[in-house]
Amino acid sequence: MPYKDKDRYQSEEWKEYQRSYQRGWHQRHKAERLAKSYERRAATIEYIQELKKQLCCADCGERHPATLHFHHLNSEDKLFDISEAVNKGFSMGKVKKEIEKCIVLCANCHAIRHYNMRTKSQTSPGIARKFEELDTLLAINPEEVDN
Repeated sequence: MPYKDKDRYQSEEWKEYQRSYQRGWHQRHKAERLAKSYERRAATIEYIQELKKQLCCADCGERHPATLHFHHLNSEDKLFDISEAVNKGFSMGKVKKEIEKCIVLCANCHAIRHYNMRTKSQTSPGIARKFEELDTLLAINPEEVDN
């Protein structure tokens, strides 16, 4: 086995050589890489459209594919949005793994869930109590209106 000078691979000259080689390779194969990316994107779009035709909203039962969104149940496990993955040409395997972490909701139910999540996180118990007090102060007694 030939002797390898491992320090050579740590030098700045070698690193610059590798950078220039990689840039050149990517330029020479740009068309092929783009074609593969477009193929993956088209296949992923078709897969998601077919999947949405078979699913319905988990909350209200809406079935129209154009209204259905993928909602991550646990935002900490979320690596990326499904639409982002499709647009960037992620592999089908990565997209399927991310879809497994999701439930399907229609656009309205999805917006409502995010609204409720946002308001719950922004509303502390003290503020909620103040709103309740304000509601009782502003409540109109029906007996007073009749007089």
